[in-house]
Amino acid sequence: ATAWVALLQGDPSAARTYLQEAGRIAHDNGSAALAAHVATWTGTLALFTGNLQAARAAYEMAHRGHREHQDLEGLLMTLFQLGITCVLLD
Repeated sequence: ATAWVALLQGDPSAARTYLQEAGRIAHDNGSAALAAHVATWTGTLALFTGNLQAARAAYEMAHRGHREHQDLEGLLMTLFQLGITCVLLD
């Protein structure tokens, strides 16, 4: 959530820092569910900073994780943003 707020405030550097820390926490705790959320917000960071290829890759990884963990909310958010990304790539 902190990374999202940083992105909304136009601070991608802070968002990147928060996401890196969340990624370490997910890894250290073996939490694939948290890793899927980190991938979603990493995709959002990439989308907001214009790196559409990286955004698509992160969203696709998040999609797999959210489906695996049956996280409907995470899946819907990811698919919505993946759709936006794919439209921008066309």
